Amino acid sequence: MPEFDGSKHLHIPKNCFWLEIQIDIKAFRSNFKEYEALGTHILEVDLLQEAGNLFKQRVFLHDILDEQVEAVFVAMTVFYYDQKGNRGKLLNDRGLHPAALIGAFVMPK
Repeated sequence: MPEFDGSKHLHIPKNCFWLEIQIDIKAFRSNFKEYEALGTHILEVDLLQEAGNLFKQRVFLHDILDEQVEAVFVAMTVFYYDQKGNRGKLLNDRGLHPAALIGAFVMPK
């Protein structure tokens, strides 16, 4: 995941002090009719402590052993909270959360 400036690239709602950025990696096969979840990563961000709201570059590695994989998709979802921990109230609905496809890789045959 490349470094990015959260204040420029994310809309931070009023009263939001904590973020969870969820990265999901899925492998597709059989003409995109089947998929396998390769992994999920959750980055927790305390907006009160992030200096300048700049998110550093992160590297996620996954081995793909199945030769039948045709493509790999990487999606990012952002969950906004008013505070950290189980007392925190989710400010966006889990059923209607903002998500984006941030990468797609076609596997060589």
